[in-house]
Amino acid sequence: TNTLRMDIGIKRPTTIRVNIYNQVGQSVQLEQFRIDHRQTIEINASQLKSGLYFLEIISDDNYRVARKFIKK
Repeated sequence: TNTLRMDIGIKRPTTIRVNIYNQVGQSVQLEQFRIDHRQTIEINASQLKSGLYFLEIISDDNYRVARKFIKK
């Protein structure tokens, strides 16, 4: 699939940035979302080539979460 879906739960409404990096650490996609408590966000990953990617989510108060995923 070309859509990356994530369930995000937060305590208060905030804006988050989702940055996707390739294997060499280059930012290949940046998205921004306004989140109110619990929400599913979708990112179009159709332009990404097959391979390993790293995803970083950063909130307004600089809370960070990092994950990796494989695009087939």
